[in-house]
Amino acid sequence: MAPTLEKFGKILEISKSMKGPLKMTGYHPTVEEVAYHLCIHEADMQANLRVCGDFKGFLREYLEKRVDEFATSLQWDAMDNIMILLTFGLILVPTEKDFVDYTTTNLFLAVKVGDEDLVPALLADVYYTLYQRHINSGALEQLKRSEERTILEEEKEEQAYVDLRVASSSLSAHKEELD
Repeated sequence: MAPTLEKFGKILEISKSMKGPLKMTGYHPTVEEVAYHLCIHEADMQANLRVCGDFKGFLREYLEKRVDEFATSLQWDAMDNIMILLTFGLILVPTEKDFVDYTTTNLFLAVKVGDEDLVPALLADVYYTLYQRHINSGALEQLKRSEERTILEEEKEEQAYVDLRVASSSLSAHKEELD
């Protein structure tokens, strides 16, 4: 069962701010966009973009190094942004171990930059990530094959029932002839 926005907000202990639905679901930000909002050079981000499983994103180690650099140089806003992204990617909606994927980065941008409501943004991200995993795992094809098998089985059962009725009526007719 899918939780409602209110239940999801209570689970996360976040009050709903009534800003409306998330408008950035499925959006994949460019490296340039992410670099700008995290105050990291685009070339550095591009060089550290990785693929883990079926997801593009950044390793935890890389982002933590940027946090250390920003803390040392007293760039608190940049450090805070990366810490928020790490919190989203590693705690709230993790996909792979020690990895922050682009879906999570999209969530970060929606909340931080787009001023989206956190609860529907998180819920949309959770559903989108589950959907992506479902599609990438081939589970959708398995489900379709399972449904096709179920339909075939129902048709076979229906045909067997019809055959049984025909046989029964034939036996009844044959019995009447004998009597």
